[in-house]
Amino acid sequence: MIVDDIIREIYNTQKFQFKIGEISEMAGVSTRQLRYWEKQGYLKSNDRAGEQNARVFSFRMYVKSRLMKNYLDEGFTLAKANEKSSALLGKMEWMHKFATLAHVGLEEVDGQKAVYLGLLDDDKSKKLYGFIDDDGVHYRTIG
Repeated sequence: MIVDDIIREIYNTQKFQFKIGEISEMAGVSTRQLRYWEKQGYLKSNDRAGEQNARVFSFRMYVKSRLMKNYLDEGFTLAKANEKSSALLGKMEWMHKFATLAHVGLEEVDGQKAVYLGLLDDDKSKKLYGFIDDDGVHYRTIG
């Protein structure tokens, strides 16, 4: 279904790019710091295309810079902040991949919006759905 393809495309954060000034503002880190972190190998800007020579960073590098700032604010050294943010970023990327692949489609079940998460059993008779309400996330099988 085309809507589901669009939703998967929205999950594709690899297409998000930010200029160094935008990363600086969003992460609360000076552009000077970002350039230093890049020089040290903690961050990597994307290859620059076109006539502009401005640094652009991926969504991944935004998240990493934000995590690094958090760890620095907690008192960790720059090297330790990099290490901890890289480890957490790996876990976050796994979670993002899981959520992207687990989403099969959006449906309406008994008048409620539901995320169809796929078939639950080997004989393919039960579908797993996720629902959100005021109490949080709930799951239900149908079939």
